Amino acid sequence: MFGRRKKTKGFTLIELIVVITVIAILTIIILPDHKIGGQGFALQRSGYELAQNIRRAQEMAMSAKKFHGAVPFGYGIYLTDEGISTSYILYADVFPTGTGDQRWGAGDSIVERIELETGIKIQSVSPPRLSINFSPPRPKTRISGTNVPDGNKATITLAVIADPLRTKIIRVNRAGLVSID
Repeated sequence: MFGRRKKTKGFTLIELIVVITVIAILTIIILPDHKIGGQGFALQRSGYELAQNIRRAQEMAMSAKKFHGAVPFGYGIYLTDEGISTSYILYADVFPTGTGDQRWGAGDSIVERIELETGIKIQSVSPPRLSINFSPPRPKTRISGTNVPDGNKATITLAVIADPLRTKIIRVNRAGLVSID
């Protein structure tokens, strides 16, 4: 009985400090990665939403959807990369009256201005000031930009504002096929 120590249950102060230190270090390591991962998901969602809206414009043209009581000469998407561009336009091709011009112009009607997710921007578009227009009934696809001849393909690059090397590329060809890289 003498000389034997009694075993006690519980934590020592040193064990408690070690556990708290390990938890603090793991928290410091994991939290920044969580924010970066969230931006990656926002970039992916924005890319898929843009592709979906391009297809939506195509479907609106094929179905001859009325806009303000009349069927426009087409529907399209207009994008620019000037400044920090975080939105794009879904438009109805109504100008010039009677014919439409198969591209975005000041006289065309905005169906919807679509905002990208927070922290995402349009990094580049090719051709510049890109207009992707679909004319019924097939629909015919016209890819055009400012001061450049009509193209066979369009390339849109979205990026995380805080990390411009993280990108999502959306491509549209003359047949109206939309792909995401």
